[in-house]
Amino acid sequence: MRLLLPVAALFVLAACTPVASPAAGTTSPTAASPSASPTPTVSPLPTVRPTFAGLPGLTPMRHPGFPGLVFLVDANRWADDLQAGSSPADPNLFLQYKSNPTCRLEAVSDTKIPVPALIDLEVMRGRVFHVFEYPGYSLYESRRVYFRLVGVDDLECQTVLETLLADVVDASEFAGGATPTAHATPAPSLGGAFACDALPPLLRPGETAYIGDSGVWLRGTPELGPNNRIKLFPKHAPVLVDIRDGPVCASGYAYWQVTVAPIGGSGESYSGWMAESNALTYVLFDWNP
Repeated sequence: MRLLLPVAALFVLAACTPVASPAAGTTSPTAASPSASPTPTVSPLPTVRPTFAGLPGLTPMRHPGFPGLVFLVDANRWADDLQAGSSPADPNLFLQYKSNPTCRLEAVSDTKIPVPALIDLEVMRGRVFHVFEYPGYSLYESRRVYFRLVGVDDLECQTVLETLLADVVDASEFAGGATPTAHATPAPSLGGAFACDALPPLLRPGETAYIGDSGVWLRGTPELGPNNRIKLFPKHAPVLVDIRDGPVCASGYAYWQVTVAPIGGSGESYSGWMAESNALTYVLFDWNP
């Protein structure tokens, strides 16, 4: 298993500073006491990183490349880009593993990513990550935010980087808000309106899917047969399947009219029909569950 526009250096210097922990019983992380003014005074962000009292030994940090997220970092094991002496003019740089400087977590400033060698999906503590694998690094995408994990050819590096991602929290949750709902399998979208010997469709027009189980043919018509085959896509092929219309039941399969395009947008797209399920298994799965 193994993409945000450049910003001014001063902005990155400020944005890479950690987040102070919220005071107990308040709704604003900057409120000092119940008698504080409802309009907080704007002041420079501190350069000394406070530790989060609720998580001893971990420092909360933000980065402009990861909007709305807070990282909980062991400062004894990780150095940010400024501490490591890197140029703050590069908005992608973020964390470097002290014992192995080639092991890094970076932001991604360009969403026009290369077509990956393959894709996978991981769920870590309720957050769904799509994993795009490349030689020497991987991109982990969650809710349209991209994380570049560099050095994942090394097992220790991969492990510590994935631990960072597993511990990431939403800023609202960090400030005391409700925890986001964990990933759950959606209910069938068509109910009893679609009669077929296949498993009930879970997708619907307008959604995007990926090929998560076995290979599947893109066909010119929604039916089995050797004469309507357009292209065979393997399991975890680096493509996205846009659901256009359907479903149609034929030969015990639930078919959708789809457009299949490579991840990253570079390469040929195909249109046709693709089966979501048969009587035993699903092949297509929601890309954004």
